[in-house]
Amino acid sequence: MDNAGERTMIGAQFKPAAAAAFLGVPACEAAGLILDLTDLHGPGAADLRDELLYASSLPERFLILETWLLARIHSDLTPDAAVAHALAEFRRAPAGLSVGGTIERLNVSPKRFIEQFRREVGMTPKRFCRLMRFQKALRLIRQPENIHWADIAYACGYYDQAHFIKEFRAFSGLTPTEYRFTASMHPSHLPMF
Repeated sequence: MDNAGERTMIGAQFKPAAAAAFLGVPACEAAGLILDLTDLHGPGAADLRDELLYASSLPERFLILETWLLARIHSDLTPDAAVAHALAEFRRAPAGLSVGGTIERLNVSPKRFIEQFRREVGMTPKRFCRLMRFQKALRLIRQPENIHWADIAYACGYYDQAHFIKEFRAFSGLTPTEYRFTASMHPSHLPMF
């Protein structure tokens, strides 16, 4: 049987602030880049590719990838406690918290915290919170019920419906109504223009 035309893909999705420990570089240095594993981990990355290609099953591929990643954790790049705490707060209530309030509760220097957050997460805390609100909006828009745009804007922490639409378009290139009628099964997948 000729399977030369078959394509297989496997990937790993890291939680915010976790990628740096696996990549070996601060997240801010890798943000927005397409990196080849051989650039980060040398020839061992090619060996990983071969192992994955010759694995006999999908569960075996995931085990190989997980083992390979865990063997490369850089303990000196594990998340800072303040950043980890802030991430937990931001995830719990993306619409209800301010970055300034979180920094006050942590009792840390704002400048130092923002730089540490950017270093570990790859973006500022404000941008992270904006993305969390946007992700929540994507989930709410995909629900089959009738949409009340002002309610979604409020539920996601936007000042008003106009702010919601402007922010949505900034991240997706679409209005919420245009996005709602895209056919993607995956809420974070947006059409390319």
